[in-house]
Amino acid sequence: MKANPTDKGVEIILQTPQGTQLQVTNRSAGSNFIADISGGQLRLASGEAFTFRSEKPLAGITEIIVTNIDANTVRVTVGCFSAPRL
Repeated sequence: MKANPTDKGVEIILQTPQGTQLQVTNRSAGSNFIADISGGQLRLASGEAFTFRSEKPLAGITEIIVTNIDANTVRVTVGCFSAPRL
């Protein structure tokens, strides 16, 4: 998982073992951008699940949280100081 600043905000990159294309559904809720990604799971090299969290990683971003929400879906939540632009 990588977060890169861009001219328009932030780019979140999740890597898959075979470069598989995943299905993304996104929305905003208050000052959060939320993306649910079907067809994937966060796993350590050991196979254990985990949650990624970074506070104030970039200007304008309060936090980024990436977590498994069920057996086949990863949720990326980006907290912003103001309402996100989709």
